Amino acid sequence: MLLLAEETSLLLTDPVTGRPLTSGERVGLAAAGAVLVELVLSGHVDIAGPGHPLVAPGRVAVRPVPATGDPVLDEALHRLALDARPRRPQEVLPRLAKGLRDALHDRLAASGILRAEPVRALGITWTTRWPAVDPAGPSAALRLRLREVVVGSRAPDARDATLVAVVHAVGRVPDVVGDLGLSRGEVRRRAAAVADGQVGGEAVRRAIAAAEAVTAAVAAATAASVVATTSSS
Repeated sequence: MLLLAEETSLLLTDPVTGRPLTSGERVGLAAAGAVLVELVLSGHVDIAGPGHPLVAPGRVAVRPVPATGDPVLDEALHRLALDARPRRPQEVLPRLAKGLRDALHDRLAASGILRAEPVRALGITWTTRWPAVDPAGPSAALRLRLREVVVGSRAPDARDATLVAVVHAVGRVPDVVGDLGLSRGEVRRRAAAVADGQVGGEAVRRAIAAAEAVTAAVAAATAASVVATTSSS
């Protein structure tokens, strides 16, 4: 099974052109959010709530359990453990995002899902695009899952709901699911209902409750990056 971060990266990459659907920084933040959610869902990390015995509410706490055995997740755990005190999700996401896109691209390429396509000019490689090896393969299947969740023909599980929440946080659900015969506003409304835990069973609501602070941090960091980009232009 792919990591939530790998699935997030796939969803936010055009499977034909290999271009990101939003800025690279926002893709990295969304993927970092997915990593943090996965660590919460796996029991390796808590987002502390009221009454936590050791950590202030809303802060990220690493639990004293064995490592995951996955290099991407364990690197994130290592970075979190370096903090002298627990921090809020919006404070840790930029550090978790550092180098994450490259690591995910390499994993997806090694799995035969994406392929590297260098963009060269004047003998210089300016960037690399990451189209799907098979546009009708895993990337398409993942998009179909989210389409079914948004139109209501599929009851979301915890992973589906988390993906909708993270992609919704960067405002790209309409682009990911494509034409559903609905307005973009209606697609966003339905995605928000999933992200708010209004759709799905108790397991989905628990997952969204755990992920709420993370996706809010992704949205806040994304908004901050927009302001910074606008201010510098």
